[in-house]
Amino acid sequence: MIKASGIYMVGRALAALLTIASVAIFSRVLAPGDYGFYTLTITTSALFNALFCTWVAQSVFRFYAEQDPVRLQSTGLFALALSGAVSVAGALTVILLSGKPVTAELAAGMLMLFTGYSVYEYCNILLSLRRQPQLFVQLQVARLFLTMALPLAAFLLLRRFDHFMLALGIAYWLPLLLPRFLFWARGASLASVDRELLGAMARYGLPLSLSILLVQLGTSLDRYILGAKQGVDVVAGYAAGADLALFSIGMMASSLSQAYYPQLLQLHAEGRDEDQRKLYGQFMLLFTGLLLPAAVGLHFVSGEVATLITGKAIRADAVLSLAVFTATAFFLNFKSFIVDPRFQIAKQMKLPIFNAWVMVGTLVAGCFLLIPTCGAIGAAWASLISAFTGAALALLLSTRMPGRLPFPAADLSKLAIATVAMAAVLYGLGNWLRGDAGWVPALLALGVRVLAGLSAYALALILLRFRPALQVLERVAALRGRG
Repeated sequence: MIKASGIYMVGRALAALLTIASVAIFSRVLAPGDYGFYTLTITTSALFNALFCTWVAQSVFRFYAEQDPVRLQSTGLFALALSGAVSVAGALTVILLSGKPVTAELAAGMLMLFTGYSVYEYCNILLSLRRQPQLFVQLQVARLFLTMALPLAAFLLLRRFDHFMLALGIAYWLPLLLPRFLFWARGASLASVDRELLGAMARYGLPLSLSILLVQLGTSLDRYILGAKQGVDVVAGYAAGADLALFSIGMMASSLSQAYYPQLLQLHAEGRDEDQRKLYGQFMLLFTGLLLPAAVGLHFVSGEVATLITGKAIRADAVLSLAVFTATAFFLNFKSFIVDPRFQIAKQMKLPIFNAWVMVGTLVAGCFLLIPTCGAIGAAWASLISAFTGAALALLLSTRMPGRLPFPAADLSKLAIATVAMAAVLYGLGNWLRGDAGWVPALLALGVRVLAGLSAYALALILLRFRPALQVLERVAALRGRG
């Protein structure tokens, strides 16, 4: 399980690298207004995916251990095609009603991006279910190369933003059409579509999709409100910092979920409740041990990271939002990957939907209160308050589910103490290394602080006799003995 998590983490790291590389390159190449429009388009594509297509992928994921694979894939692909058609119609309506001049190239690129994003997420679900982490990594490599190369080449050659967006839409679809990755369409046929299964998928998936859509709104409305109040140019730096935090922390959380969640579903289907609970506890411990220090560490090195990655025009806003969104990312992923699966496994979605509405309301209220006085940093704080509220409320609501959430308190307290030790080292080194904000000094400072922080974290876990850390030491000693 841990090996599979590591392979999935490589794939998710590549997906996060795509985001980081796009921020680093596109924020320098595009004008702030164009980059702000680009980030809002990516955000809107995620919303359309959550609204129209996520219910299909999540239903296939949930029913995989209980249904015939051919019938499930055929029904899922049929539902995805129907939802994709509705998504395209909705996207065209939004484009036509936007009131802004939109060329044919820009419209085509946006539509291809919206639909390609959904099929890509569907492919990721299938690869997780089939337990093919190597193919998952290969898909991320293909997508990384094409999504960076095609739009950049189009913009540098033609110097038009609409051609940049058209190339981006093509790049989203090209990897999915390569013979190696066409597994999502193979073996499916209309004859195998099951209406009864389609109804069951809709009854489970549509409420879940609404919950996910609301959570997406909870991480997106801040950008729309900020753009409406202070202009698209301000959104560029704010979104760059937020995306760096959300995707870098999120890639670790999703890779762990890809490795553990299918096995949790299998144990639930077999009625092995105690084994499921033990695996859940292992998942929570590994999740916290990776994400908590990652979020805290990224907060302390946010200045160096923003200096190395973002363009000068948006850097100041990116530093501020990145520092706050590290905490936001941790709470969002804790809610989505630790607490929410309990509701999904039990097919109980009313409470998560209620929680998501609370998050959206908290975010909107926070943005309208804080943005007029604090600007972009006010939007970032509103997002953090919303994420913390959602995570705390999800934990509270989960107590109404049968059974209880495993909580290895002793081990979690050791992880917290080790993280505090790491934070102290990073803070001290930050004061000592503060100086020239150039690219090379920032890179050197980042390297020193990351190495020192990791060393402090590992040493603290060993001194606290954290069991997994001691097991790693024993394995290293055994390997040296064999050598």
